[in-house]
Amino acid sequence: MKNIVLVRKQLFFEYKNTIIFLIVGALISILHINVFYYSHDTPKWVVFDVFLSICSLFCLRRRHVLSFSYIGGLVLILLYFMLLSLVWSPHKVAGLELTLRFSLTFLFGYCLIIDVSASRLLRLLMIAVFVSAFAFSIVFIIEHYVIKAPYNVGNFSPIGFMNNAGQVFNIWVPVLVAYCFHVMNKKILTLSVIILLLIVHVLMEAATRATIVGLMLSELIVFFIVLVQTRSFKQSIRFILINILLLSSCLAYSFLNISGTDRMYDKLISFTDSQTYKGMGSRYDMFVNTWEMAKDNPLGVGVNNFEYIHPKYAFPGTDRASPMVSEKVILRTPHNIILKMYSELGVIGGTFFALLLMCLFLCAFCNALKGEFYDKWLLIATMSTLFHSLLSAVFLTPVSLFFSIILFAVILKRFYINFNVRFKFTVKIPRSVCVLLLLVPAISLSWMASEFYAFRGQLRQDISDIKLSLKFNPSNDRALYNLSQIRWYRFKDAKGSLKNIDEFLLLYPYHISGLMIKAERQWLLKDYIGANYTLSKLLSFYPKFDRARRLHFMVNQYLRKAT
Repeated sequence: MKNIVLVRKQLFFEYKNTIIFLIVGALISILHINVFYYSHDTPKWVVFDVFLSICSLFCLRRRHVLSFSYIGGLVLILLYFMLLSLVWSPHKVAGLELTLRFSLTFLFGYCLIIDVSASRLLRLLMIAVFVSAFAFSIVFIIEHYVIKAPYNVGNFSPIGFMNNAGQVFNIWVPVLVAYCFHVMNKKILTLSVIILLLIVHVLMEAATRATIVGLMLSELIVFFIVLVQTRSFKQSIRFILINILLLSSCLAYSFLNISGTDRMYDKLISFTDSQTYKGMGSRYDMFVNTWEMAKDNPLGVGVNNFEYIHPKYAFPGTDRASPMVSEKVILRTPHNIILKMYSELGVIGGTFFALLLMCLFLCAFCNALKGEFYDKWLLIATMSTLFHSLLSAVFLTPVSLFFSIILFAVILKRFYINFNVRFKFTVKIPRSVCVLLLLVPAISLSWMASEFYAFRGQLRQDISDIKLSLKFNPSNDRALYNLSQIRWYRFKDAKGSLKNIDEFLLLYPYHISGLMIKAERQWLLKDYIGANYTLSKLLSFYPKFDRARRLHFMVNQYLRKAT
């Protein structure tokens, strides 16, 4: 009798955990609030941080020692390099942010692998994708076709930026197709097909070429693997369903002349074109410039600090320019996760990260060769995601990272079972780690509060709001920049503006607009030597910046008169 009660309690606990898990997955997929500069990512990251830290805490409280495989060892080495690089990174809070999330990702994935069976973990992935895709579909239909809310590239879908949806669809599309084969209920099957068609529609509208090409190539590879293994076209034909779906959608959109088709066609044609970003450089040049940045900094510039150092190596205003680097726009990532890690963690850290991705791919590939029907679809999702990560900011957005964790946990769990992998490394977990996990939600909520007041202060041009933002996060670079601008344009306070922009440039030393503002404030305060130094630094990597050149000429004239 006691055993029956214990089993019932365990089943209820697992059921309750599954429900919470599904709710969080759906919430991360649709949550957005227009009170932040990044209205989609900021609230999603808070949900991500809080949920993963609580899950990790419950997992670690029962364990004092963690056992790892070689892949876990790679992750620990990467975490060490991330922590070490914080010493010399200019923006330490940005580095700490990514380091904490990387740690949470590792611990959460570990919990899934250790505490959940392989079959249940696979079902959890499929149901989580189904529920999240369903919630996404409902919100997308309401926003676009019912209330007809205005949208742009930045808020194209409930996931956020236009290309961010494609990053998630790398996983959702193949998993939904696998779920259609898995589900027995006809109503759920019909709903799954409708959701899949809507996701393809969104993909056509967004015209995310890396997702389209990645899914099609990945499925073709699996198709030939199955064809060689089985020598049966009937069995392998199931693995060209995504190709058929995407090609027929392209043809249908072209025939019906639906909006978005021309954009998608142009982007696919320009996939290897050097002028991907018209007038702003090329993706190829961005990759080359990032590699030069990595070679010039063999230890890396610091975890998550690519954005703050890259303008120095971006050759703005030249034929070699990286895209999105000027006095008006910034480049946040190199759109290649491996190059990002090489530039931030150095040659050794970047190599270990590349090895980690290679191990994940090999695990998925080996599962597909030896495993079941579903392992083939997991390989498609893995290859498409990894392919996309070489061309976009995959793993750096909350929805993409959340579902990638579950996908890779499923793959590793099944690999460990299929090939009887042993956990050879053990690490003792000090109690301080649990305390740090308790602090993560507080830190995340503090950063969210800082973003809220910074954005409100920017809209209202209110100094008190921005000062409050800086109390929650003194390293909020956007708040410091806006505070400097408000002090000058509203109150003509050149000294206060210069003080704030100096604080900003300590975090963002090669920000083009920030350096220009500093030089202008120094000019107004008649600090001609300081202005000359600032402009010389700016023109050293942006020599064709006309506004800076004109001011530099005027400063030099005054310095000549003074001597």
